[in-house]
Amino acid sequence: MTIRGKFISIEGIDGAGKTTFAQFLADTLQTHGIKSKAVSGTIHTDFSKNLVKLLLTEEERKEKKRKEKKRKEKKRKEHILSADVTAILFSALHLQTYQTRIKPLLDKGVWVIADRFFDSTLAHHGYGNNNNTLIKNFFHLQQFAFQNASPDLTFLLTLPILCAQTRIKERKESNAFDKKSLSYFKRVQNGFLNIAKQETNRIKVVSNNSSIENTKKKLLKQLYLNYPQLLLNQNGKENS
Repeated sequence: MTIRGKFISIEGIDGAGKTTFAQFLADTLQTHGIKSKAVSGTIHTDFSKNLVKLLLTEEERKEKKRKEKKRKEKKRKEHILSADVTAILFSALHLQTYQTRIKPLLDKGVWVIADRFFDSTLAHHGYGNNNNTLIKNFFHLQQFAFQNASPDLTFLLTLPILCAQTRIKERKESNAFDKKSLSYFKRVQNGFLNIAKQETNRIKVVSNNSSIENTKKKLLKQLYLNYPQLLLNQNGKENS
């Protein structure tokens, strides 16, 4: 009987290094003889790619609308998705990715590291948008939609907001969330930290306010603390 793989997610604001360190953890696990795969928490199929594109376009329209204060809102109001609908659609993306990509791998014994998951929805669309209703009721949405799809372990990468924005500007491509205000990113990061306080057993906070190598060491320390069996080889001796 195949032993189910572990599901690890990496969270943090844009520019925190989620994708980079997800691949690092997957590569590290492979050196321990464990089958592992780094995946995107939202984009997997053509459908999800198209939906993400639509949602990012909606975010850009919302930002444009906020800046055009002199323009009448009535003409465009019905064409813009509400914050609640956007949050539900992003949750649907995470769920679809879990059902079609993550769970099949876990069932084969593969350890999966996702560069974001449902914590991002709450942090961005709840805390980032000051949506107290979503913050209050997200637990019920999570229980209904995800049930047993929660990560076994989550690393929350934190760093100064200005540092994150500097990294974002260095990217070749950007999206609507990259263009959000400093205050938005502060709310999102504080939101992540609030979530971490409520789920200390699952979420481990790791500061990424230094070199990549130092952050890797911090991640490995937490990884081995949570899965000490990784330090043992087949003969029961510590790996050098």
